[in-house]
Amino acid sequence: MSNSSPTASLRFHHKLLIVLISLTCLYVSLYLKMSGNFLREQSFPTLAQHNSSLCSPTTFSEGTFVREPLNFEVSNKELQQRACIYANFSVEELLRWKNAMEWSWQPNSCSLLPFNPTRFISHLEENPLLLLGDSITSHQFTSLSCMLSKGTHRVHDPFDLMPELTMRWRVQLQSENSAKVNKTIAMFTRTDYLVRSRDLQIVRPGEDPGVHWKKKTFPTNLPILEAYSIMIDRVLNHFVTEYPHARVFVRGSIYGHLNCSQYTEPFTTPKSPTLTPETYNWNDILPMNEMWKASYCDTNMFVSAEIQPPMYNAIRTLNNPQITYLDISFTELRGDGHSDPEIPDCLHYLQPGPMELWNKLLYHEIFKEMLPAL
Repeated sequence: MSNSSPTASLRFHHKLLIVLISLTCLYVSLYLKMSGNFLREQSFPTLAQHNSSLCSPTTFSEGTFVREPLNFEVSNKELQQRACIYANFSVEELLRWKNAMEWSWQPNSCSLLPFNPTRFISHLEENPLLLLGDSITSHQFTSLSCMLSKGTHRVHDPFDLMPELTMRWRVQLQSENSAKVNKTIAMFTRTDYLVRSRDLQIVRPGEDPGVHWKKKTFPTNLPILEAYSIMIDRVLNHFVTEYPHARVFVRGSIYGHLNCSQYTEPFTTPKSPTLTPETYNWNDILPMNEMWKASYCDTNMFVSAEIQPPMYNAIRTLNNPQITYLDISFTELRGDGHSDPEIPDCLHYLQPGPMELWNKLLYHEIFKEMLPAL
């Protein structure tokens, strides 16, 4: 990737701590430590250095959803306050929203650091957060802004060159309590690509990637999963070489649930997507998630014994504590948690809802690394 890549083209006038980038609903979080205008050395602790009772991204994904009834009336006012939304809902919509909010995730054998919005805001005032991604990441940003709402406010980025285009829009989350007035602590920018089309011709400009593209002919002679593996290799190597002081989190992707209006509570086991015209490439999301963790060759899921493609890097083969995969596979159980089923939208999720857990897991991983080593 060249200097005109998404990460290199940022115009951010703050000390950058974290960047979240999304592709096929995957994001990457770059955790940069800076002192003044210069990067300083940063060592990244391994999981073994932390209290074993604290969740890792893997152990957190092993658990069950437990219902915890919410003690408030089903009303627009109360729901809007909790969900940070301003609209009128039908009784059916309100009930679905409230029911979806009543399920909390309980890991089997570990604990998560409690989410502290005041502490997070204070941290982000010195170490801003940048999210680059598609509509899924946009919703995650909205969820985060809701979780931090008491000390922040949202504004549109004045440097957005194309505010009229939904594919290129930015929103800033600013701290109201910082000594520096209106200091940006988080930003979302819409972009659906981690590599440019001329760097790797997988998707033509204008074609929807990720959960939006269907089975079709791509401008490459490579099998699509091998091409995807090349993209992963290039992205990870770019982070390691260009941002060696960065802390990188790669969040897994999610698939939707067809006919989601029929579900009123979480599943006990995931319902894997089937290949239909309505599901886009949802059936490829699980192997793609695995490819971020293990290389195309390591997985042995995609190539025959006669084919020996080049070894491409993945998180496991890099074996670098700088990069961590955040497993959000527990979201696969939330067929009940999708947006208005009357539209229907069986890909995006209600807010608050499962995306709160993504932000809590990110918070946990950031602050866990600040704990004293055992």
